[in-house]
Amino acid sequence: MKDATDECKEKLFKKSDEGSSSSEEEVVITKDLTKFQKRALQELKKLLQDALDNNKITSIESDHNATMWGVPLLGDKRSDSIILKFLKATNFDVLDSYTMIKNTLLWRKEVAIDSLLGEDVGDDYDNVMFNHGYDKEGYPVWYLVLEDNHSLITASDEQSLRKFLRWLIQFAERNMRKLDFSTNCKNSYMLVIDLKSSTWFGNRDLYRVIYKFLQILQDYYPEFVTKQLWINVSWWYRYIFRAYSMVLDVWSTNETGTIAFSGQTKAIETLFKYISPAQVPVKYGGLSTDNEQDSDQPPITDDIVSDVTIKRASTHRLEYSVAKACYVLWKLRVISWDVIYDAKFVPEMEGSYITNISTPRKLTSSYKPVISEGFRVSEPGKLVLTIHNTSSKKKQLLARVHIGSSSSAYDQDEPSLRRWLVESDE
Repeated sequence: MKDATDECKEKLFKKSDEGSSSSEEEVVITKDLTKFQKRALQELKKLLQDALDNNKITSIESDHNATMWGVPLLGDKRSDSIILKFLKATNFDVLDSYTMIKNTLLWRKEVAIDSLLGEDVGDDYDNVMFNHGYDKEGYPVWYLVLEDNHSLITASDEQSLRKFLRWLIQFAERNMRKLDFSTNCKNSYMLVIDLKSSTWFGNRDLYRVIYKFLQILQDYYPEFVTKQLWINVSWWYRYIFRAYSMVLDVWSTNETGTIAFSGQTKAIETLFKYISPAQVPVKYGGLSTDNEQDSDQPPITDDIVSDVTIKRASTHRLEYSVAKACYVLWKLRVISWDVIYDAKFVPEMEGSYITNISTPRKLTSSYKPVISEGFRVSEPGKLVLTIHNTSSKKKQLLARVHIGSSSSAYDQDEPSLRRWLVESDE
């Protein structure tokens, strides 16, 4: 049976039909609001209606009604979701929310959002900012990566810097429009910012663009970034930018948001605290590859994922019970390796032969980051993955197991098969 989070993920990027306000949708959206918050919502809607009737606010996206991200501010079943974002950003101050909405509409007109969406700003920055996976609460994750991209975005001329900023705005706008505002699902994003190899003195122009973009998100895309993780942060970072009030103060209006900083040695640990290893890119110590990600569809989220610590000079076994014939696929990773690994299938029926899927072999730090293997099961039994830590240090073991209908790819799955797979204790 699907829980609320699963249903939200299925609807997250589905396009909603436009139409009149639905009382059922309004009940869902406002059910967790206090009386004060509900009253603020109604007062702001009346204020907006009066402004629209008197042509005090307009939008370039509609000739008849002010809209944002393709959603009318009033008269649509998704309207309350949009208005609530502004109210939450101002702690439900009606007048401040109204002013914020007016300023946002004015800004969208000044930057010509519609024109920007169709503008060809190139694909040079596709590796700078991208979507990848979901966090543990179901929020889609954005990654802003500065490592290996300095040559693209450190040009000192204003034209190059302006082009980069417009690309960032275009990226944000396109992704906002993919969200489904018709429910109270996770209509926000988590933002991971990687500062590896970045220095203040060599990249001041770059930082100015990044913080301009963050300020734009706060002012004109309120409550769309619910959490921020800053990873690979140098020791000097927080001290310098606290003085400049460029980071910590930018997000102070979001009381429910999360800001976390971590140095290079704690980057993986910090990511895993908020994002399942199965959803973290291989580059950052996880198991997720680019070809598993579809920015318009939620990925498989009910695979069995293991995250365990193996003590030094010890052995750990992962056992998975399989009840029916199927194809089992798994991904395995030990950070820095230096282990001995093997896999076998043990049939449940007495007299059946044990199948050695992968004979014991030593994996060193130079081995590829992730092992991907599969096995076609023809009878009930157990899949046993064994990892022996030969080093003098503790190792972190990550495993993701999935039932599929064929050996070709993860995306060819049969959801009904997953219930046959149960992880057993060591």
